[in-house]
Amino acid sequence: MTGVDVRGFRHAVSNQSMSHTLKNHGNPKVEAPRGQIAVTPKDFEKLPQIVRLGTVHAPDPHKSLLPRFVIKAEIDGIGYHYVGDVKAGKRRLDMVSLRMKKGSW
Repeated sequence: MTGVDVRGFRHAVSNQSMSHTLKNHGNPKVEAPRGQIAVTPKDFEKLPQIVRLGTVHAPDPHKSLLPRFVIKAEIDGIGYHYVGDVKAGKRRLDMVSLRMKKGSW
């Protein structure tokens, strides 16, 4: 899907990606009108499950020069939308952002 064979790559989550997610998707007053649930620091604990149980999708068009992917998963009635970049040189799949809502995406 990304044009890169990612077998054997590791998933990585940086402080920067967690900060980005909390800043852009962590305010209940902003997320509720979008039909979404605000992400909290505790939600990052679900990332291994999201990656393991989710399905990979092509992303919406984006400005990133890196190949990008989306993983969508539903766990306990909550839908997770995980966006990541492929960093082939580092053999890593880096989280960019996470969003949540009731039900599936």
